[in-house]
Amino acid sequence: GWLRGLTGALGATLREWMGWQDVDPFEFMSAAQRADVIAGTSTLDVSAAWQACITAAAGKPIRMRAGVHRIDAALTYTTSGESASLKIKGDGVGKSVFDSRVANDFLLKLDGTGTPSTYALGVELSGFSITTTTSPVVSGGILIKGQWLGSIKKTKIKSITGDGIKVVNDSSDADASGFLTIEKNWIQGCGGWGINIPDPATSSNASGHIAIK
Repeated sequence: GWLRGLTGALGATLREWMGWQDVDPFEFMSAAQRADVIAGTSTLDVSAAWQACITAAAGKPIRMRAGVHRIDAALTYTTSGESASLKIKGDGVGKSVFDSRVANDFLLKLDGTGTPSTYALGVELSGFSITTTTSPVVSGGILIKGQWLGSIKKTKIKSITGDGIKVVNDSSDADASGFLTIEKNWIQGCGGWGINIPDPATSSNASGHIAIK
């Protein structure tokens, strides 16, 4: 068994204890990919490892280790029903870095409307940077759709060629987002909008209760 040195802690198997921890993309990377991230050389694409991690986590917290994570393909998380949304916590702005090589898309795409008019709950994104070393065309940072009761805070999105953060609302209430906080983010030098919350395409009802601080 496994026992933490904490007053009142009870024993558990190592398998149980590991299951309670944050999910780590390093679990899905090869030794060469892990070394590349840590060294910050950005020579190996780790998109597939990150996508596998996001899918496996299924709303559990993901720890983003310090280093440069090269992403060549958009990372997506689509949910149906009232499901737990994506949670990524980096080791700090400027320490945990996504190097985006994604053209004509967003690096992170969150869609909580796999079932229309139901939403993903509790998105939490914090403590990392999104930048680029290659300037792919129309390369966005974070795309939000059908997300409720969540936050994006203490991130840095700099010098990408598209929007930094975009909240999409194409189908009125069916894919709206609400009660989100976008707080203490450094967004600079984007080719599109820093934060883009356009009017919905099909109705005057839009995403609401979004606080930008």
